[in-house]
Amino acid sequence: MYNHKHKVNYRDNSSDDAFRQDLLAVFGFESFDDDGINERIRAVYAKVDSELKEVIDFVVANHQMPFHLEGSMAFTFLFSWEYFDLLHACLAKSFEGEDSSPEVAKLLYALQETLRDK
Repeated sequence: MYNHKHKVNYRDNSSDDAFRQDLLAVFGFESFDDDGINERIRAVYAKVDSELKEVIDFVVANHQMPFHLEGSMAFTFLFSWEYFDLLHACLAKSFEGEDSSPEVAKLLYALQETLRDK
């Protein structure tokens, strides 16, 4: 479903190709499958929605899109280039059964820095 052990390193070379490769790798795809990725994002969200509630609520309240976001769509937003590495760190800790609160705090801080300034 989600390979939380994959080392996400797209920021090392800041390329869109590296980002896409990391995104495909965590979901277990070799090529882009929109429906498959969305299905897996929904499954991951179902497992972590309560743990990331503060983050999701912040995105819902502060996003800059011209339409309302529900929780699952706000979670999908976190898979964007700007936040994917931080989200992945949260998910990795969560799936390992470890305390993810430090990673959640980093993700929330990054969101606060970028969404509130717009």
